[in-house]
Amino acid sequence: SILAKVAREEEIKLLKENYIKYVNWFYLVSPIVFYINYFLGGFDAIPIAFLLASIYYLTSGRLFISSLLFGLSLSTKTGIIVVLPLIFIYLLKQKINLKDLFIYFLLSFFVYFLLSLPFLFSVGFLKLAITSSKTSFFILNLNVLEGVRILVLPAVYTILVLYLFSFNRINKDMLLMLIAFVFTSLVILIPPLPNWYYWLLPFLVYFFVKQKKNYSVSYWAFNVFYFSYFIIGKTSELLASIFFTLLVSSLVLSVYW
Repeated sequence: SILAKVAREEEIKLLKENYIKYVNWFYLVSPIVFYINYFLGGFDAIPIAFLLASIYYLTSGRLFISSLLFGLSLSTKTGIIVVLPLIFIYLLKQKINLKDLFIYFLLSFFVYFLLSLPFLFSVGFLKLAITSSKTSFFILNLNVLEGVRILVLPAVYTILVLYLFSFNRINKDMLLMLIAFVFTSLVILIPPLPNWYYWLLPFLVYFFVKQKKNYSVSYWAFNVFYFSYFIIGKTSELLASIFFTLLVSSLVLSVYW
């Protein structure tokens, strides 16, 4: 019931009420949402719901509730840690005092460790939540010198974080935009699982419901090529390469808009 209340607030406050019908069209009608949540049985909607609620309270100035919700998001999906530097920079640019900044992340990690404590010493948890993520993060690299490589995803991630830091002021739209960029870089630069695409979907929807309709062609192309890759593309390596190229292209164009 708490999540339902937050969700209703999200619809009204993150976007103006006249955008709600477009949210229903872009999000609820998206076949990706249906496929991941109801066919694959993924639970990625839970950490992303907590994250969106956290951002709502963060941009509303209610830091205590935001920090608790961010801790819940992190405890249900360890990968949400990539958003932490963006929130840190956002808070810095809002010129909050260091005490409040410290308390925000202290509460978040308290919630994380409190909920994760029963599993922290489990070999399965460490392998699934930490080791596998670490391996994926460094999988794509470029040889530049003998014994020296550029780690592509960390490089892109660093650029995005520094890009956000370069602004004197950061508003809600800029924060949501950079989160979308980060999640997009994850699914493009490392071998993605089907449910990972859900992470960036609400952030793309947030943008497209506020923009001109002709931009949305790339969004619906992304939906089509998602299915082409994960369903049809599995039949051969050639089809997989073609559809993944189209999937990445449509997603990059969506992020470009």
